[in-house]
Amino acid sequence: MMGLFSQEIFHTALLGLFVAVSLLQMGFGALVWRFFHQQPLLDASSGQTPTGDLDRLSTPLPKVSIILCARNEARNLRLFLPGILAQQYSGSWEIIVVNDASEDESAAILLEFQQHHPYLRSIEIADKRHLGKKQALTVGIAAAQYEHILLTDADCSPNSPHWLNHMVEVFQQNPAIELVLGYSPMRSAKNTSLLGQWARFETAFTAMQYFTFAGYGLPYMGVGRNLAFKKAAFQRMGGFASHEHLLSGDDDLFVNAIANNTNTAWCLLPETFVYTTAKDTWKAWFRQKRRHLSAGTAYKWQHQWLLGMLAMLQAGYYFLLLLLCMLRVSPQLLLFCWLLRTLFLFFTCKKAFSRLHETTLLPLFVIFDMMLTLYYGLFVPMMLWRKQRSSWK
Repeated sequence: MMGLFSQEIFHTALLGLFVAVSLLQMGFGALVWRFFHQQPLLDASSGQTPTGDLDRLSTPLPKVSIILCARNEARNLRLFLPGILAQQYSGSWEIIVVNDASEDESAAILLEFQQHHPYLRSIEIADKRHLGKKQALTVGIAAAQYEHILLTDADCSPNSPHWLNHMVEVFQQNPAIELVLGYSPMRSAKNTSLLGQWARFETAFTAMQYFTFAGYGLPYMGVGRNLAFKKAAFQRMGGFASHEHLLSGDDDLFVNAIANNTNTAWCLLPETFVYTTAKDTWKAWFRQKRRHLSAGTAYKWQHQWLLGMLAMLQAGYYFLLLLLCMLRVSPQLLLFCWLLRTLFLFFTCKKAFSRLHETTLLPLFVIFDMMLTLYYGLFVPMMLWRKQRSSWK
């Protein structure tokens, strides 16, 4: 009798924990929904500016330096550099390509582009002292003529010729802003493959999180494929000195160190999206994610705690669901909770993904939701544990 009573208490406790985890996930989902529902930035198709502030029209456009680093990127430079060179901007601007000790035809290709585009500058790095791209970025930022910096990568393609204009327009609207977060979705060569769609989903899901955190005054990361900042802010924090020993982190650790609730803004106009190509093999994707995730251990403690909690909630939810199913505890209640939580988070993602132009991924939401559990519960710890590679290219 006592054993049955103890078993019933155990099952009830597990069920209560499962319900609590579900409610916490739904609570975060409500914050995401509210952020993307109340976004002040309007769609580019409306023909309006993000705030509609008429005073900005009389203010000179900021002078901007676009910086990208290239290491053995000859093919990508031919493919994607024209899209950056074609930006329509009436203010003063320049493009700096830091050729990071490339061993291919990058230097010759850049020279060819320079003959037709006088605002393109190329900086050659022959002596590579750092295995990541922080050295190249530091050189590029130091050489920049202008205060406003816009970063991207050699394998990236802006969604429109107005990317530059809209990203720096945010600085013009508010002089206190030092950092502007942009969105960089994945474009997969194998768009219908599970890997291609998962890479797009994981990128959009991560963006959904960091934009939401930024919206509630807790900016913790951004991506160097689409990131704007003031040069003075970079210099004030000493560049990458605090995390120079880490291979990655040239973008998210920089944002993590300097961003706060008053100096950080974001731009979600579709015209400012900067597309990049997803990895075409699971091995390449695994290697890329391991490099990116290694920087997370250097985040501020409060950001590590919040992100860790969200990951544990995701992994814990399915662990508890599986355990309760195996124990055959209240199957009808479990089904109801699963449906309620899944539908709630589905419509949360629908709200966010509509702004991120990734609604075609929603039919696979249930599968990707379960894959997130494997990602957070298995792959992330394994990626962090395994030894990091020694080069970014």
